[in-house]
Amino acid sequence: MSGGWALWLRWTWRDLRQRWVQVLAIATIIAIGSGVYAGLSSQTAWRRQSYPASYAALAAHDLLVETAEGTDTTAGSLRGAVDAMAHPEWVVDAEERLVLPTQVDAGAVAGRTLLVPGRVVGVDVADGGPHVDRLELTGGRALGADDVGEPRVVLDSHFVEFHELPDTGTITLSGGDVDYVGAGYSPEYFMVASDTVSFLAEAGFAVMFAPLETAQELSGRADAVNQLAVRLAPGVDPAAARAELEAALAASVPDVATTVTPIGEERVYRNLFDDIEGDQRLFNIFSLLVLIGAAFAAFNLTNRVVEAQRREIGIGMALGLDRRKIAVRPVLMGVQVGVLGVVVGAGFGLWVSSLMSDLNQAILPLPVWIDDFQPGSFALASALGVVLVTIATVIPVLRAVRVDPIDAIRSRPGLGATGRGRLARLVGRIPLPGNSIAQFPFRNVVREPRRTLLTVLGIGAALAVLIGLTGMIDSFTRTIDDGEAEILG
Repeated sequence: MSGGWALWLRWTWRDLRQRWVQVLAIATIIAIGSGVYAGLSSQTAWRRQSYPASYAALAAHDLLVETAEGTDTTAGSLRGAVDAMAHPEWVVDAEERLVLPTQVDAGAVAGRTLLVPGRVVGVDVADGGPHVDRLELTGGRALGADDVGEPRVVLDSHFVEFHELPDTGTITLSGGDVDYVGAGYSPEYFMVASDTVSFLAEAGFAVMFAPLETAQELSGRADAVNQLAVRLAPGVDPAAARAELEAALAASVPDVATTVTPIGEERVYRNLFDDIEGDQRLFNIFSLLVLIGAAFAAFNLTNRVVEAQRREIGIGMALGLDRRKIAVRPVLMGVQVGVLGVVVGAGFGLWVSSLMSDLNQAILPLPVWIDDFQPGSFALASALGVVLVTIATVIPVLRAVRVDPIDAIRSRPGLGATGRGRLARLVGRIPLPGNSIAQFPFRNVVREPRRTLLTVLGIGAALAVLIGLTGMIDSFTRTIDDGEAEILG
């Protein structure tokens, strides 16, 4: 049995070598399709792991209490509502904050006019805080006890990097000059969103993190807070905790209108996680289009092989050979082309994965980025590549072995000795300009309409991928550019 398979393999390898140009082209298309699918699917898995890990690393809040816009309450009153809950042990930590809008003039450090709206987030910096929604520093230093009450802040790193500002410097707010001693971000600002821009707002929106006392002095509202960030114990139902906290707030601060929002309902959180599924659907479409193009090409190649071997197939069937054994040779050749493509595609997929990892970290800096090898994505991509090409190979082979032996031995099975199809005969009656040499290309195209159609479909699939991908990138960048221009004036 092993010797028989060795013979089949040597035989099909001979066929592959005879058509090495077509084989290389098809294998390359398969490699691109399977590699793109594997690489892009890997980054989807990375995002599903990295986002929760990053939120956990910075102790992100589970519930956020906010007073009505433009209102605040006395420090300690929101925190006191937690103690009034029926199950206060559900809460691991809770910290009050004061968030206020401002105008930011960063022209002194930018060396040009840079006036944008901004937001000051006053946080508890005692004992190395904040302990809820901790800050991830990218430069400079953290806020400490010495900064309490002083005009010092940490400036959002997205704003710093976008405008190429130094990690420390002096900026002017509505309440006067402040020194920013570092650059960083919190879980709420993994993606910067303003009141008017849902994401990528760092071009025209500056977030600052200040000691709570500093924010109170800047606002002129001593001892005021308007937010409470709450972390729940592991396993606690956020919906149940939300209901208890809302009831406690209604009883503790009845004169203050408040809302309690789970982190899963917040805009940035939703944008991050909702984008995963949408992006994956888009990646699947592009990858499958490339693989379908490879399947058309494999179908075309196999059809040519079957046409070239039609007399051998006819003689074999006339001699009584099992038609399944006759079909093994061309089918095995198609499988080998598919395997060759996915093997090369694995390497291409690793390269795509590396590019996507670098792109993810550049566009969305997170404290934790998991970019390990995803065997499931590569296995699925390989299976898709081999299966699609195998199916495309089996179709013309089955058609060839189902005809009568005498038809297979003819110069064109099923078309008669002249080898001319109906379309070719019809075109033959149409007078074409030019001599015979000039007419050859057109007549050759219509002589094999099936082959022509498959070629057109393959080229069309490739063009669809190219146009769709470039159009998507152009739309994305154009939207960002237009948004930045509108924000910055």
